[in-house]
Amino acid sequence: EVVDAKLLGVCDINHNLAKATGEKYKVDYYTDMHDMVQKTDPDVFCILTESGNQAQNILDLLKYKKHFAVEKPISLS
Repeated sequence: EVVDAKLLGVCDINHNLAKATGEKYKVDYYTDMHDMVQKTDPDVFCILTESGNQAQNILDLLKYKKHFAVEKPISLS
């Protein structure tokens, strides 16, 4: 059970998709994940990128020492 969970922001390298998703969920949107982390300080990252990119995204975000939820397998093989 998730208690008091709150979406703090969304990020996509495509500005239009980031903006549309941010507006849909009424949160700030970003095109740079590091900028988003510095401005929102989340407890958990939900990685929803296309297959093959999740591992690199996680490696890039490990330095923030947060939790991860990944919606697809982390690798292709």
